[in-house]
Amino acid sequence: MPKKKIVETDNTENDVVETLKEALTASSVARISDPASRLSSGCTLLNLACTNDPNGFLEKGNYMWLCGASNAGKTWLLMTMLAEAAQSEAYKDYRFIYDDVENGCLMDVEQYFGKKLQTRLEPPRRDKSGNPIYSEKVEDFYFHLDDIIKTKKPFIYVLDSMDSLDSIDAEDKFEANKEIRRGNERKGTSKDLKGSYGDGKAKMNSQNIRRVITQLRNTGSILVIVTQTRDNITGLGAPQVAGGGRALKFYAHIELWLKPLGDITKSIKGKLRSIGTQVEAKIKKNRHTGQRPAIQFPIYNSYGLDDIGSMIDWLLDENIIKTEKTKSEGTKAEKAARQVITIPQLELAATRDKLIQLIEEDNCVDELKKLVTDSWNEILEKTQVQRKKRYE
Repeated sequence: MPKKKIVETDNTENDVVETLKEALTASSVARISDPASRLSSGCTLLNLACTNDPNGFLEKGNYMWLCGASNAGKTWLLMTMLAEAAQSEAYKDYRFIYDDVENGCLMDVEQYFGKKLQTRLEPPRRDKSGNPIYSEKVEDFYFHLDDIIKTKKPFIYVLDSMDSLDSIDAEDKFEANKEIRRGNERKGTSKDLKGSYGDGKAKMNSQNIRRVITQLRNTGSILVIVTQTRDNITGLGAPQVAGGGRALKFYAHIELWLKPLGDITKSIKGKLRSIGTQVEAKIKKNRHTGQRPAIQFPIYNSYGLDDIGSMIDWLLDENIIKTEKTKSEGTKAEKAARQVITIPQLELAATRDKLIQLIEEDNCVDELKKLVTDSWNEILEKTQVQRKKRYE
């Protein structure tokens, strides 16, 4: 029996006309290309991976689709990004909106990300008593976004996450099937159960996100949509997939996938104890440079994203700096903790933990960033195809 082909209509003729009108009548806004205005991720390597700029990974007016497993550090990265914006003069007039659909951002914001962010972070809406209102359905998300866009004030909006949103179509279908399952003959029989080719979110995203993209550009605002990854049970293609429909990927300027690589452990009182997670960040779509590298960074439970540690680890992995041999006794983690790392360019040599401490105390993070940036660009240059320019 041939497989049914399911076609989901994303727009009507009127939708297309309205979209064209909007694009033609929108005020002319130049593309943001000032490096000082780029939003930093708080991770030098991730910034370089996206833009070749150590201080910024996403331009104003852009949208990022962030995918990852539930323990991949998505919320930590997002909050670090917002903390960077809170410290930047380029975002002093921006609203910082966190649509915490999952109720997953429970860490102490002031402790981990600073008072500046804690005082500026806001929900999409509040009720008359001042209590926060977060999106429950995908329609709510776009209604909230539309309200915020109409204030004419630039913003950074984080939706965490798309998966936790229901849709009106899905709820109606649930109620109808509930009645049928409970034997309400007036509603039908079990043969009448309503099947589903989706939860309605894909269609809503396809109809609405293209309109949002134009408004982001016009206001210099930034949108981040988070999606959980899940196993691909079809056995075809990638082992992990993300829901929400193709429009989330199609319109993204940056598509970033996070994957946990394993626990970071430390020997305490003779036992290895988990103190964090090593995370891989893979860029799957990049409209800034077209590059799609993968980088790694540690996230510690008591600290957050470790930018300095990730730079040292990358320099070691690229054989730009070296370690001295240590005694063979102990576990791999214990031997690594005793290794002395030498950074001749900074005239520093110490174990990894001590080295990070020295870099912080001596205020030479910028020198470390320059070393990483110069090394990154040297490697990048060697990957370029050396050809005569086709066009002048």
